[in-house]
Amino acid sequence: MKSLLLPLFFLFLFNIAKAQELAFEDYSLQENCPNWICLDYGYSLEVPFDVVVISDLNPFYLEADFNGDEQLDIAFFVKHKSDEKKGILIIHGKSKKIFLLGAGNSFGNGGDDWNWLEVWKVYRSQTAEKTIFSDSYEITGSESVRLQNIAIEVSTSESASNLIVWNGEEYEWIHTGS
Repeated sequence: MKSLLLPLFFLFLFNIAKAQELAFEDYSLQENCPNWICLDYGYSLEVPFDVVVISDLNPFYLEADFNGDEQLDIAFFVKHKSDEKKGILIIHGKSKKIFLLGAGNSFGNGGDDWNWLEVWKVYRSQTAEKTIFSDSYEITGSESVRLQNIAIEVSTSESASNLIVWNGEEYEWIHTGS
């Protein structure tokens, strides 16, 4: 009996760990998804996270070349299915690499639940004023930084904004204070 339980246990773990299809909380979101991501790849694009695309933000997705490979990428606002923590799912259009920021994965100063996020938009400027903090998190000034790629600007209403930008290897968080 024990010899039968071990293979069943591993089969159970494999089914939990395998990728999920890109899911939408509402059929209208799926219908309004850009063709290049939802039709070209069918609705069976597998994501390694148990998240669902939600409509809490307007627009519910952002589309731009976030990683500089001259092909459109897409960012969806999502929530984790089990604990409902919110975040951003980014899919690179050319490579199909998938990144989850928030929604259970801590990222930058945003934490692992981005339920605070009220405003997001594409940031196309090639420079940003990055806030500089001391070791005790006091603001000590700012510096102008050159951005290699289009960024995602995130904030709460009427507050300082932050940028999410691809640095060539990974996404990074830049507090802009503006």
